Amino acid sequence: MVDVASVADSYWADVFQASGGEVWPGGVHTTYAADGWDGVYVMSVGSCIRIRAQTARAAQIQPLVSSGTLADLMDPRFWEAGLRDLRPHVLGPASHFLSTERTIPRAVPAPPVSTTELEAFLAREDEAEIDEAGILDTGSQLFGVRVDGGLVAVAALSEWAGARSDVGVLTSRHNRGRGYGAAAAAAALDSAIRHGGGFARWRCRDDNPASLAMARRFGLTFYGRNLGIRLSTE
Repeated sequence: MVDVASVADSYWADVFQASGGEVWPGGVHTTYAADGWDGVYVMSVGSCIRIRAQTARAAQIQPLVSSGTLADLMDPRFWEAGLRDLRPHVLGPASHFLSTERTIPRAVPAPPVSTTELEAFLAREDEAEIDEAGILDTGSQLFGVRVDGGLVAVAALSEWAGARSDVGVLTSRHNRGRGYGAAAAAAALDSAIRHGGGFARWRCRDDNPASLAMARRFGLTFYGRNLGIRLSTE
């Protein structure tokens, strides 16, 4: 059986260039690298916070990091105020959960989602929620639940840690609370466990109680939380 916590630790050690030793040793640790993405990624696991940003941003980011408490560094308002000249757009906080074969029941396979029906489904939904679910991520495998021939929920299975294992779900705003999202998510989780790398990751915003409840319903294990901060000088 796959040790999914070790998979996650290895993934984040690579992201934060944590060579050797414990990945989450406690305290605040900052990595500056030649990233293509101009933003700040903040990950909190246990009593440790790791932060990654572009090397070119170090002079702007480090004084802010040094001035913040652990609670500050996971607070969107702290980054919005401290980086206001860069017009930050803060995504999250979001919680990460992990799954292994023991926690996921077998699900009924979902038929493929066509481009036409996906476009019709997404046209009625919130852009931020679509982005959070990862439905438009390149290479995502989609699992749809339909009622009367129309999509009411879609789960996306995207690449993470070397396998299609990152699960996101979006339920039509007019069809929530009816179990459709759970059905789509179960199909994606089942595929990740049975046919992918043998593990799955679930991410959801902390202000999305339905998705948090779904993660607990599936028996997923809490791992950590993150913030993503997009920067702009335009």
